[in-house]
Amino acid sequence: MPHLASLIRNTPRFVTVDFSNNHISSNGLRDLAVSLARNPCIQQLALAHNQIGDDGVVALVQGLVQNQTLTTLNLSLNNLGPTAASHLASFLAHASCKLTTLNVANNVIGDEGAARFGQALPHNHSLVSLNLSSNRYGAAGVAHFMNGLRLNASIRVLNLSKNRLFPGGMDYIVYCLQVNSTLQELSLSETGMGDDALSKLADSALRATCSLTKLDLCNNQIRNNGASRLAHALHHNRTLVDIDLHFNMIGSHGGAAIKRALESNHEIIRLDIQLNDEIDEDIVSAIEDLVDENRTAKGLGAMRDDDGGEEEDEEEDEYP
Repeated sequence: MPHLASLIRNTPRFVTVDFSNNHISSNGLRDLAVSLARNPCIQQLALAHNQIGDDGVVALVQGLVQNQTLTTLNLSLNNLGPTAASHLASFLAHASCKLTTLNVANNVIGDEGAARFGQALPHNHSLVSLNLSSNRYGAAGVAHFMNGLRLNASIRVLNLSKNRLFPGGMDYIVYCLQVNSTLQELSLSETGMGDDALSKLADSALRATCSLTKLDLCNNQIRNNGASRLAHALHHNRTLVDIDLHFNMIGSHGGAAIKRALESNHEIIRLDIQLNDEIDEDIVSAIEDLVDENRTAKGLGAMRDDDGGEEEDEEEDEYP
């Protein structure tokens, strides 16, 4: 690691650096942090899938405070716990922070770590995209996080997927969405949502004024009732354009409700309802036809190819 750190220190022209999957430990991060503090050009740094740990983040933050150029940081898959989350959160709240994108997915920050990030968010004005997926926090952690997010005016893309947020977490998510007018993309996939939590989200947030344009609800044990309540909200909502409902347990009754909603809602340009085995194929096809009509009206290409399968957009955004 010392020679890599020296390379960064002595080659200031580097803008993007990817040290992912390099067996970097906390000791290696100390050398890198010193170099990072002295480099005036690096904007994107990837350190995913290493062994940085909490001690490594402590050293890294010391370098970040002195760096004025870094905007994108990937620390996913590094066994980061609450201590690391606390130091990262302190940096986010620091006046010198210029980060716009932070990925801390697939770590172990837990409820305490999620709460620390929530405490920092009202003081951060740079962060646009935050990925906290798969981090072993639940309703208690998301409660503190959302209380902070409702006072944040910069984050537009948020990934909370693969955490057990429900039951108990939806009240805080809804309250945040009722207040926060900046958040545009939200991933809640694989969070144990179910019908009750989705119904609360649909009735209390999505039906009213809501800034969300993209919502990921895949793999959440959503059935007919939840789908029907979402469909009812779509009769009123005109901000959502992209909804992912694939790999749930929605039947033809819920599918038909969504179809009826799309007959009056012409804003949806992507709706994935595949892998819901109980929905009649005719209903799935009708939903896809309605989405394609919306896309055509907006000058976009069809989502499906000539064989009836879904065709991916060339520049489709992904959650960070």
